[in-house]
Amino acid sequence: MSTANGAFTAPRINGNGTDRAALKAERMAAVRALHAAAEAVQAITVNGRDYIGYPEQFAAALTAHETRLRAIHAAIRDLTDEVIALRG
Repeated sequence: MSTANGAFTAPRINGNGTDRAALKAERMAAVRALHAAAEAVQAITVNGRDYIGYPEQFAAALTAHETRLRAIHAAIRDLTDEVIALRG
C-alpha cells in the first residue's frame, strides 16, 4: 500500500480535520474519474499503419501509450489503498 513514489499517504483522522466519509468520497470520486480516463486513453489508436516507414516513432508512441495507462492504473491503486486505509 504505497504511492507511485513509494510513500503511503493516507490522511490521519482527527477532530479538526476533514471527516472520514468526505475523505473517502473524494478519493472514490477520483477513482471513478480515473477509470473513465483509463477507458478514454485505452480507446486511443496506436497503430503501426499510422507510422509506416517510421518504426522507431511507432515504438515510442506505443511505449508512451502503455506508460500513460500504467500511470493511471497506479493512481487508481494508490487511491483505492487510501480508501481501504480510511475504513473505520
